[in-house]
Amino acid sequence: MDEREIVEQVVRAGREYRDDMARWLALEVLMNDEVAGQDEALQERLLVLQERVEEGLRAKVGGYRASSGEGGGSAAPGAGCG
Repeated sequence: MDEREIVEQVVRAGREYRDDMARWLALEVLMNDEVAGQDEALQERLLVLQERVEEGLRAKVGGYRASSGEGGGSAAPGAGCG
């Protein structure tokens, strides 16, 4: 797979999974907020939520790749929070 095909996959995934990506970005913004950064419990919870979003995206994209014959598979072992 060349660079152009990879970029096209990323753009396609961005359109298809826009809501999940927006959730991930919102969590990233909160995790980098100065005030929120002072609350250790909040930071841990935000990280757990962000990992769940990532795990869901990996499962969706992995399922897409498997069904389209593009290779891939499921989420990486140990990914996410369980």
